[in-house]
Amino acid sequence: MTSPDLPFTPVGGSDKQAAIHNRISVIKRIEFLSGVNLQSKSKEYLKALDLELYKRWYHNEPRTKRADEEFCQRSAEVIQDIEKNGFDLDQREFDDALSHHKNKPEDGHVDQQSEGDSKNAGEADQPVED
Repeated sequence: MTSPDLPFTPVGGSDKQAAIHNRISVIKRIEFLSGVNLQSKSKEYLKALDLELYKRWYHNEPRTKRADEEFCQRSAEVIQDIEKNGFDLDQREFDDALSHHKNKPEDGHVDQQSEGDSKNAGEADQPVED
């Protein structure tokens, strides 16, 4: 087991044993960074965490993106926000995000152009002004 006070480095391999080892190491690393034990949190809390991570950073990542140190640090940041401000899980938004994630290509990024109108392809999303 890797030490939670050191940056997370996944063990190699694609077997069940490696996957379990990596998941445990990620949970312990996130606890070290955030001070929050995810094992004691509710299902709704974990869904809110997943949804916020997806919305902030991972909506354009492939389904097969693996956890890394950046994931642990981003998770700790979101957890700190949740602990400070609370959360209100929108189950419909969670279900939509989960569906979107499941329908992504396994090894490619979701391209905004492929999801909508091509007339603005290549342009960054701009905030809407009131």
